[in-house]
Amino acid sequence: MLSRSSFAFALIAVVSACCSAQADEWLTDLEKAKQLAREQDRAILVHFYADWCGPCKNMERNVLHTSAVQQALGKDVIGVLVNVSEHPQLGDRFGVEKFPTDIFIEPSGKHIVKSEGQKTVKEFTDSIARASARYNATVATRTPKATSPAVQPSAGVVSPSTAEPMLLGYCPVTLSNRRKWEKGVPQYAATFQGQTYHMATEESFKDFQQNPGRYAPQFLGCDPVLVAKTDRAVLGSTRFAAFYDDVLYLFSSDDTRKQFKSDPDKFIREKVVLDLDQIETVTK
Repeated sequence: MLSRSSFAFALIAVVSACCSAQADEWLTDLEKAKQLAREQDRAILVHFYADWCGPCKNMERNVLHTSAVQQALGKDVIGVLVNVSEHPQLGDRFGVEKFPTDIFIEPSGKHIVKSEGQKTVKEFTDSIARASARYNATVATRTPKATSPAVQPSAGVVSPSTAEPMLLGYCPVTLSNRRKWEKGVPQYAATFQGQTYHMATEESFKDFQQNPGRYAPQFLGCDPVLVAKTDRAVLGSTRFAAFYDDVLYLFSSDDTRKQFKSDPDKFIREKVVLDLDQIETVTK
């Protein structure tokens, strides 16, 4: 039999648990999340997990429902949990192959950032802050104030010319297949993600057309180290090119190339979706 004090304590515990459950910021309905994101003008974090996934269970237990993550969700993004064991079509739709996977999207559904693997609380909240900042910056560039004067680029930074071919006109197919710098020709020009590439031969042109993502540099040719560390999209240079897992990356300096070489996965764990108008070219 419970004493009055024991009963009061039990009641308080039950009420606290109920309030805690009600305060959870995670949704399970993607369409509802999109609606809220449109109303509140916020990005959406879609966390994909599976019943059989051990790291997913660790994040569920130790990360997703912590106060720090709940605060970040309530302030910065709309969070939605997707169990791919129950909704495999959503995993296919978003191209999810590993678990857990986190994809930040705009209310329209356009991807902002994709990352894979288990995270600590700090790593998770940091990724939320970065994605939210990127979304806000992107929205700001789409809606410039009419009364504001034109903003001049900061010293040493100019907008890249979209008329110039990527890789200084060198053929990305020859570079990938033979690790050789061979000039392409305008006759065999192809466009991928809004950027133009010149191929050296008709054969390489056809190869590029069939699988441009295999040959084009990652991150639209931007330095992956600067993208990861400063959230700036700075165009890399052919002077500091490198392959990792048979994929081409460009760096803005030998220093960032060395940083990448020391721990590549650290800098490409988050796959940031860039727009051409975000790219900067740093002049020496």
